[in-house]
Amino acid sequence: MSRPDITRPADVHLLIDRFYAEVRPDPLIGHFFTHVDWTHHTPRIEAFWEQLLLGTARFEGDPMGAHRLLNARLPMEREHF
Repeated sequence: MSRPDITRPADVHLLIDRFYAEVRPDPLIGHFFTHVDWTHHTPRIEAFWEQLLLGTARFEGDPMGAHRLLNARLPMEREHF
């Protein structure tokens, strides 16, 4: 089955929505997502991926720094990836 390319912000929104619907209840990695303020975080995640996939310039932030802080609290191991 062929899947359409991601060409617009609505496609990114769908990707993010479906991805987190799968990983949040996952028994191995779901605990990384239990304390996320999704109302605040989802637009930031979408802006990040829109910048990478669509070339927009909406994202501002330091995703690696944020994930380093998360890793300090909840260590990420090889199997989590």
